[in-house]
Amino acid sequence: TEQLQCAYVELASAVLPGEVGPAAAFVSHAWLYEFAQLVSALEAAKLPPETRFWVDICVVNQHVNATRGFEWWSTTFRGAIKRIGLTLLVLAPWRAPVPLRRAWCIWEIFCTVDTKTELRVLLPQSERAAFVEALEDNFEAAVEVVSTVDVTKAEAHSAEDLANIFDAVTRAGGAHILNVAAAGGLREAFALAGKQVLEERRAAGDEALGLAGQLAVMLWQQGKYDEARPMFEHVLAEYERTLGAKDEDTLAAMGDLAAVLHRQGDVAAA
Repeated sequence: TEQLQCAYVELASAVLPGEVGPAAAFVSHAWLYEFAQLVSALEAAKLPPETRFWVDICVVNQHVNATRGFEWWSTTFRGAIKRIGLTLLVLAPWRAPVPLRRAWCIWEIFCTVDTKTELRVLLPQSERAAFVEALEDNFEAAVEVVSTVDVTKAEAHSAEDLANIFDAVTRAGGAHILNVAAAGGLREAFALAGKQVLEERRAAGDEALGLAGQLAVMLWQQGKYDEARPMFEHVLAEYERTLGAKDEDTLAAMGDLAAVLHRQGDVAAA
């Protein structure tokens, strides 16, 4: 591509024209990731196999666009995010996501939020497994990651880029908006990871009641009562069957279910 001064996608369109077309998802990721991590995270999205992704290493002409000013990134690039309509943010490691420390990833999140584009956060398979282990063993530590998101700590190789990005963010309402969006995306990603692993374990014959209970608590705290309720009901039924009605775990599950029912306004059932 350097010799031709073009992007990889331009070469691909000439050789495999049927495989190139309008993107249905914009992929935001850190260049520090191994390519296998990126692929693993995209697989977690479970999008239709014909989905085309906008991935910078393939689409952006590094030989030309890299020399353009910030105005290009704040207009043409921002417009492309809006037209695509879905941003997939790949985060790893889950305890300290690299993209939340990289200014250009912050810019991509900002463009997504500012254009009211859907933001979906994805974890690679290895990170999903590590997160679920933490969810089972130390629930508070897993939740704390979300509460400590602070995009103002992001860095960039270029001080000018960093200043331009945070100036744009400030003019649009400040870093708080991005912190809220990033934290919300993390919560969604963590819930998705937990549900995926729970499905896998149940398919293998393991009820994984501890994981199910913790995941239900997480959904409850996110206000997703309709999702949390059947999980709590299932956990309670299994504990009553295997441990008895007076066991400590059974009573705790009963209390959690009652709290969700109360939140839903189902006072009689609670």
